[in-house]
Amino acid sequence: QFHLDPQPNETDEAALFVAEHMSGIARRCHAEKVPFPSMYAWWVLSDVFDESSYRIEYPFIGCMGMLSLQNIRKPVYNTFRMISMLGDTFTAMSVLPDNSKVNGLAAQDETGIQVFIYNSSKESCNLSLSINNIKTQKKPIQYRCYLLDSDNGNSYNTWVTMGKPAIAAMS
Repeated sequence: QFHLDPQPNETDEAALFVAEHMSGIARRCHAEKVPFPSMYAWWVLSDVFDESSYRIEYPFIGCMGMLSLQNIRKPVYNTFRMISMLGDTFTAMSVLPDNSKVNGLAAQDETGIQVFIYNSSKESCNLSLSINNIKTQKKPIQYRCYLLDSDNGNSYNTWVTMGKPAIAAMS
């Protein structure tokens, strides 16, 4: 029976799961000197393929898709989107302070260096990055920050803040 209680696959927990595992895969590939996988599978892209006959009046019903039945992007979708923005050559990266809650991925392509950092704790922190094996660039470093947390890129929390309305009430 599906219900409207928080479901890990609908919240930032699924996004964090993907970030942690992709980071682990990147570190292992770098250590073993093998290419980073060109794809990574999630159960289903959209809830339209997963139990779509249950509670279709609500956007979040505990299904495994990256998109709701109504095509709303869940937090896990945004994690995959951010990782897809990384370059094609992954390299080793370390984050200080060294703990299991903060880590990430670093990559490089002809446009520069891309870094993806995740923090599995709900607390903010100061950190220092060390990225190895990068090609020297003679141009100034520019950065762009994309956030995915309880306030940014998180459609589930936005929906909860709205009072968990039915789709008809959201139009």
